[in-house]
Amino acid sequence: MLTQALEAFQVSLASQGEEQPPTITYTNVKELYQVIRQVPGDFLIVQNVSPADFEEISRPERRGFRLRRYHADRRLLIITIPTALHEALHMGIYQAFMFKIGPIALDIWKPIGRTTFRPQGHPGDGGEGDSSGGPVSVRHGPHAWPTLVIEAGDSEPLHALRDDMRWWFSASDHQVKITLLAKFDHRLRQIIIERWEEEEAATRPGATTTRRAAMSGASQPVLKQSITITQDPATGSHQVA
Repeated sequence: MLTQALEAFQVSLASQGEEQPPTITYTNVKELYQVIRQVPGDFLIVQNVSPADFEEISRPERRGFRLRRYHADRRLLIITIPTALHEALHMGIYQAFMFKIGPIALDIWKPIGRTTFRPQGHPGDGGEGDSSGGPVSVRHGPHAWPTLVIEAGDSEPLHALRDDMRWWFSASDHQVKITLLAKFDHRLRQIIIERWEEEEAATRPGATTTRRAAMSGASQPVLKQSITITQDPATGSHQVA
């Protein structure tokens, strides 16, 4: 049973003292919901999910979680569970962004809720962000993606968040311009915030493949800014680096 698999995973995790996401094998929607209610963090990997299963799981009226990512070719579904900490991470950043825009935000900026985006050329794939949006002027048509995406992670590892970042740039055909990542590290009592953007691949004399990439307009994600907020357990104060 899925619940037994999750219990076994939690025992193994406690013995190792490592931060690893729980991974289960899909059987049916009912058991998936049971497992989600027991997961202690905000991140769950589900294997052996067929495209038909994904369509059933993705019905919005049936769920209280986000479909972080679905890879049809790998039959792999990544679920985000909106814990209080997870929501505070991304919503705090998004609200600060909206405050920065000011009173005109409602006129020039379109927030995007729990929308499942599907990349062209990859039938069956899909993904949802935590907070996202874009200028009203460029949000036209059924294939318009957000220009800003914010992804948060509590139990989700930072390397997995960076995989999310790469997916948004690639799957959107580079319509996404900025991806912000917010990761909470329980052990170090830190919040790590990263701002990623894309740049065209740099050219090197004599590097044929690099020149071809640049000529074709190929882009690569670049870390533009990183902020670490650390809490002092003794005083409760915070240091920003």
